[in-house]
Amino acid sequence: FRSLMDSRYFVYSDDVDFCYRSYRANIALWYLPHAILFHKVSALTGGAESEFAIRFMTRNRAYFLRKHMSTWKVLVWAAHFLLLTAPSRLLLGLDSLHIWRLRCRSLMEGLRLARG
Repeated sequence: FRSLMDSRYFVYSDDVDFCYRSYRANIALWYLPHAILFHKVSALTGGAESEFAIRFMTRNRAYFLRKHMSTWKVLVWAAHFLLLTAPSRLLLGLDSLHIWRLRCRSLMEGLRLARG
């Protein structure tokens, strides 16, 4: 039995991947507008700025793009990230050198994950 969710994501973006693949396969997705869901945001991951979250958000964004987009689009996004976004965060003091390296390693990890 094959899962409908891509387990390579582990955390973050797995739902986006599922919805995108459903859309591409012309499978209708339904939602219940009156349903209530309680979700403790970042309860286990330490928040959006934790090393865990930074690694997997960056990695899975790269994985999703590499999995679903053309090589040209992935190259443009990766170049923008590596040449503008990550260095700007470092220069503005939003990231330490350690976090900048983590973002860069995570991007490469996500790109490699899509090849595997």
